[in-house]
Amino acid sequence: MNKFNKMLFIVALSGFGLSNAAIAGNTGTIRFIGSVTSQTCNIVGEQDNIYSNTITLGDYTKDEVLDGRTTEKLFNLRAFNDNQQECTPQGSIEISWTPINGWDQGGLMNTGTANDVVVKLMDKDSVAFGPLRNNVIYSQSFAATYPFKAQLISSGTGVSAGSVRAAASFIVVYQ
Repeated sequence: MNKFNKMLFIVALSGFGLSNAAIAGNTGTIRFIGSVTSQTCNIVGEQDNIYSNTITLGDYTKDEVLDGRTTEKLFNLRAFNDNQQECTPQGSIEISWTPINGWDQGGLMNTGTANDVVVKLMDKDSVAFGPLRNNVIYSQSFAATYPFKAQLISSGTGVSAGSVRAAASFIVVYQ
């Protein structure tokens, strides 16, 4: 090997070492988390024995909304297996809610035409969900029915007539 080729070889090797050193500085750790459950259930909304993913909150006047005279509406998430039989998890479950369009003052953001009205989403004890609290744990004693409540409420003083539309997705974690 002549001197020029040796020099080129040494420069190439040192460059390779430097590029590896630069790459070695860009490392990190990724953690992968999952779970294995003994079963999963199909979850559907239910209000007044009607299975649907739409919960009806009722019709109110502007004054009723402003004065807080709207009614909490009970609804359930019901668990069924693939044979449409009630599905009872082996242990407790955690249900978390995420608003589709965000949280507004006191509830799920309204995308309808009514102003200053939101949907207050609550657990069975009427404790509201929001940005700082979005989940609840149900013990196995609740079997296949998980109760919740929702209510139209005022989010300001400019309540106007119109439609109220809000949506939230839920995640069920079997514990």
